Amino acid sequence: MPAEKFSPAELRIDLKSAARLGDPEALDWALEGFRAWPAFAANAPLDEADVQTILVPLGEILAMPTVPQDYLQEMAASSWAGIRALAAVALAARALQGNAAPGAWLRRLAADPRDEVRTALETFLRKKAAEAPDALLAMLTSWKQAKQPLSPRAAVLMLHVLPDVPEAYASRGLRLAAAFRDDSRPEVQRALGDALRRFATQGLDEEVLALLTSWIEAPPTPAEAYARALRGSWPRRHRDRALALLTAIENRFGTSRPLRRARQALEATEE
Repeated sequence: MPAEKFSPAELRIDLKSAARLGDPEALDWALEGFRAWPAFAANAPLDEADVQTILVPLGEILAMPTVPQDYLQEMAASSWAGIRALAAVALAARALQGNAAPGAWLRRLAADPRDEVRTALETFLRKKAAEAPDALLAMLTSWKQAKQPLSPRAAVLMLHVLPDVPEAYASRGLRLAAAFRDDSRPEVQRALGDALRRFATQGLDEEVLALLTSWIEAPPTPAEAYARALRGSWPRRHRDRALALLTAIENRFGTSRPLRRARQALEATEE
């Protein structure tokens, strides 16, 4: 007997019907459709494209108000990464809609050890950055201000999302990203540098330069962020100031391959 073929379209129909009912048994039955997806059923790594195009839309269905909150939290604690990814999207969607969704659950899912869970959550939040920037910034601010510090994975996810807010909210997003300046964990500093570069390319170059300058003068200084922030084409418009920043960082913390590369790119630029 041939194996059942996995059909995202059929699963979507079944899951939407079950979500409208909100009955846990109906939801369990609909989610059984994932057994026909071999990698999902085996709890094996899932392709990023499949996470983005299959799991994220299905997670949004589970955000329907008829789905019990307890059910979603049980999913968030599942041993299957794909199930946790669905829960991450559903809980985030509810949080952005103003519904009760415990922030601790979302912060935990943002720190999940499996890439699929973080990819699903990040994909959904980046999509919503343009649609619900106020709600997104409020939620991410609550993450940062929680008593329990964010894990490196959650901090990196947050820094990946912030530059996607619309231009009118970019300054608020930049201020929130800048709150990670005192986080010395290398992966967070690298993500901070990438976020600053993206903000600079979106028209906040003067604000980014001002931040980088002030951080040298008033530590803590996220030294590893500078080389990543000053990459790309945007520093060429501020060549002298960017070179001065690199010199100041090298004088205080020593040089590194990323800093040397950033300097070489700037020095090779014609004035």
